[in-house]
Amino acid sequence: IANDEKMILGYSRTKDNDEIIILFNRSGEKQFVSLPDKVKMGYKTIFSVGLISLIDTENGNEFEMEPLSALILGN
Repeated sequence: IANDEKMILGYSRTKDNDEIIILFNRSGEKQFVSLPDKVKMGYKTIFSVGLISLIDTENGNEFEMEPLSALILGN
């Protein structure tokens, strides 16, 4: 996941059946981030910096990220 205009960067790393997803809001503004549908709410927060809010959607995979925030999720 990358959006240069919004200054959002996200990527994942997988080993065997374990996956982590790393998200950064590098901008000075609040941003909304949607993750791929394969990412359901079975993922848990491992680490976060700044206020991250889960947006209540059917897929449960959208977040509101405060400026200069980061989130690491793992399954």
